Amino acid sequence: MGFGDSVKSIITYPMRFVVGPYVESYKMMQKKIMIRNRLMDMKIEKKKRDIQMSMNVAIMRDRLYFLGAAYCTLGLTAFVRVAILKFKEPIPLKIVPMIIIPFWIAYLTDLAYFNKMDRIKNAGMKILNEETHWWNEPMELPPQMRSHYLEMMEDTNKELRELGFPEEKHWAQ
Repeated sequence: MGFGDSVKSIITYPMRFVVGPYVESYKMMQKKIMIRNRLMDMKIEKKKRDIQMSMNVAIMRDRLYFLGAAYCTLGLTAFVRVAILKFKEPIPLKIVPMIIIPFWIAYLTDLAYFNKMDRIKNAGMKILNEETHWWNEPMELPPQMRSHYLEMMEDTNKELRELGFPEEKHWAQ
């Protein structure tokens, strides 16, 4: 051990003693910030998933309405043919496209030129906000993130109350 080593140990020992608590608090603050960032990423991903699932359900319901109307018209046509017009054979296959295709064209025309997308979006938001499904239930967090989540929600809701907005509902548990 030379002179340089002894000087180095004299200089670094007090510095470790003085700076050590600050380094630890800095590490804890850094960990807290990283966990909060991860929680915010999880919240955004959950919100994206919830909106996507709600919109998919709204689109499927809308298609079901149009297909239901088309097949009801097909059934009504078959009923009129047999019961009122007294035909003995079923509807010929060449008539089926004449009934189904106008419904398909009406659906696409409504989608392209009218407000079908707005109606689907409104239905999707209604599904998201008013209906209960597996995808819009609070997600399960790992145990080491729960305390940070609760602290973050408390801070967020406090800020929202101060600004006069309603509190955010829990998106995780």
